[in-house]
Amino acid sequence: MLPDTIYLFVGRGGAGGTAGGGGGGGLRSYISMLPNDTTTPQIIAVSGGSDSAGGAAGTTTSGGTGGSASGASSSSALGFSYGIFTYRAGMSGSNGGANTGQAGANNSWGGSGVFNGSGAGGGGVGTSNVNFAGGMVIGYRVPNSDGGIAGGGNGNDGVLLYGGNTTGLISMGGGGGGSPLTFGGSTVEAGWTVSYYKGTSTTLDTTDPDTSYSISNGGSVVASGNMPVDIDTLGLTVGPSSSPTSYTVVASGLTFTMDGVGFTRIYNNDGNSGTSVVAEGMYIVFTRSANPATLSTDFVDTAYTLVSGSTTLSGSMPVDLNSLNLTPSYYTDPTGPSPSLVTSTYTGTASGASFTLEVNANTKLGLNTIWPGYSQTYTAGSSVVLSTSYPTAQATYNLYAKGAGGADFGGTLLESGNLPVNLNTLESLNPGGYTIILGSGEWFPLIVTS
Repeated sequence: MLPDTIYLFVGRGGAGGTAGGGGGGGLRSYISMLPNDTTTPQIIAVSGGSDSAGGAAGTTTSGGTGGSASGASSSSALGFSYGIFTYRAGMSGSNGGANTGQAGANNSWGGSGVFNGSGAGGGGVGTSNVNFAGGMVIGYRVPNSDGGIAGGGNGNDGVLLYGGNTTGLISMGGGGGGSPLTFGGSTVEAGWTVSYYKGTSTTLDTTDPDTSYSISNGGSVVASGNMPVDIDTLGLTVGPSSSPTSYTVVASGLTFTMDGVGFTRIYNNDGNSGTSVVAEGMYIVFTRSANPATLSTDFVDTAYTLVSGSTTLSGSMPVDLNSLNLTPSYYTDPTGPSPSLVTSTYTGTASGASFTLEVNANTKLGLNTIWPGYSQTYTAGSSVVLSTSYPTAQATYNLYAKGAGGADFGGTLLESGNLPVNLNTLESLNPGGYTIILGSGEWFPLIVTS
């Protein structure tokens, strides 16, 4: 009953789902009396009544669906309406992960009882911004078809294998795809709202062939180009966390909202303090030093004001607080055993935020910070500088001999002068004990060794 020449076509598995897109459908396998002809008069055998369809991409409200299975083959194929013959439908693809955040479902090759498997689901991403991978097609005695990696990887395409007498002709659907866009390393989907913090490196990137993006505010495009792009390089206007500046972002054809958030900061480059964020109601400690302590802001409003008693200082940021010559805290009654500290504070406003600024200064012997009442050791003749960050009026020293019985106070004044001073220039210093009282009210015992 068969002609001398017949034509065999083995359908390939569907293409894997692209990042953020649906998967491709698999093709049927058939034997025909004519090439590329599956019409009823010419068909001898066919693997299904129709080609399978790829699953749809997920949305912001639901995960992607699995691809539909190929239907049972038509009984009108040549000779198949006679005798004992069983038709078996193909296997449907697995669903994608839920939009609440879930990995795509796996699928097993051969689950339908035939050698044509189906595709697995793509990963879903929830509001937690956690990426999930696409599912894989698990093969028996054939390679797995891996899903897209978390964060936007494409699923592998379907496979077509000839395994000899043990497996025959085998086709298997492609793995599920992941999501295309990442914002600061986390996946972002259409319809989401994400926060961009100015001053931090936040990269918008995609795995989609369409790398274009545009950012709009109030209907006007303020930035556009191609990904990847560091949002911090675009110079966008931002607002405080209580009222951020809202932008509409269109990237790789997906639209989402981006809230621009900024801060006012004090960067105290003294090797210890680092950066302090200035926010409403905060109490901030600032220590005068030779290193910059810059008050700056991300906002359009750059005005600042500092008030202490009858003194008012104002201007525009950025400004080095050291340049304002702010009055620091100081000590009273230095000859007593426990000097009393008078704390200096300023009431500040910066970009509309009110805060309290405590101002301090310090004195150092070499690299060591002086603490009132704590003794310091100096080797006679060595080069060691006594310095201070107090204002000029307080940057003075008085060198005393020890009092009666070696007491710290009550001795004779030996020398006095202005800071900074190198101790090897003081003629009165010889091995023994001394007391130094500073114009800031700080004092400390000094032990000189040979």
